[in-house]
Amino acid sequence: MYSRRGLLRNRGVLAPFFFTILILLMSNCKSVQKHDDDVMDEVKSILAPADGGEFECIENSSGTFILCSNRLKVDPLTPNQLLKFLVLNKKSNKITYRNSITGGYVNWIDNERIEFYSQPGIIPDGKNQNDYIKVYNVVTEENLTKSVFLSGKNK
Repeated sequence: MYSRRGLLRNRGVLAPFFFTILILLMSNCKSVQKHDDDVMDEVKSILAPADGGEFECIENSSGTFILCSNRLKVDPLTPNQLLKFLVLNKKSNKITYRNSITGGYVNWIDNERIEFYSQPGIIPDGKNQNDYIKVYNVVTEENLTKSVFLSGKNK
């Protein structure tokens, strides 16, 4: 065992070692933060409109993906506003899917799927709203209509 006096005597040898480890840990944290900042800058450039509007991001239930979309301003003169959205993979820190729709919505429906709807105008006979709602699986990258998804024909 080491005596207290022996540890004090070796402090001069151990201090540079601990200082080096501390510097390496701090520089690694800054590198990760810088990478995250770069991705968020890209998200802002894609989603934030020129007039300085805002966007919001919502994680899936497991926290592995983030759905970000621009916030629409309610304007009666332009009811079919463009909604831009993207999915960010937190593990790879990359944008895995991006799209834009008019007069619709986008949200998580479960841990792996988002649902988005673009207002079609007049729906023809034989079709319903579910034929225009898309379900996108962020893991398998499969894109289906909600009608097909609900019928189970995608399996």
